[in-house]
Amino acid sequence: MGVSRNLLTDRLSTLVEGGLVERTPYQQKPVRYSYGLTDAGKELVPILMALTAWGDRWATPPAGQPIRFTHTTCGKVTTPTVCCSECGDPLRMDDVEPSPGPGGRTAPGTALIATVLGVEPKL
Repeated sequence: MGVSRNLLTDRLSTLVEGGLVERTPYQQKPVRYSYGLTDAGKELVPILMALTAWGDRWATPPAGQPIRFTHTTCGKVTTPTVCCSECGDPLRMDDVEPSPGPGGRTAPGTALIATVLGVEPKL
C-alpha cells in the first residue's frame, strides 16, 4: 500500500479507537484481522464523497476525475451533494443561517462556523 507497517497499524488503531472501524479476526495462527466500517464509519462515507466532489470541481487532475460514484438505485453516475433534510434542496453557504443548538456553549473555537458564514454568534 506504500505505507510502513507501523504507520498503517497506528492509523488503523486510531480509527478503531475512534469507533469508525472494527477489527475482526479471520485467522488464528498467526492472528490476522480484517477491518470493516462501523455504523459511525458508514455515516462518514457521504461526507467523504461530498469532499471528493469538491475536489473534482476545484482540483480535477488533467486526466479527469479519479473516481466516479454510481447511484445503484437509478444506475446513473452522480455528483454527491449536501442537501436539506427537510426539502431536499442542495445546501449552500448563502442559504443557511447558523444558530446555537441546545448543547451550544461559549468557548474558544465554538463560534467558528458562524464567523466563517459572516453571522454574529448568538451565544
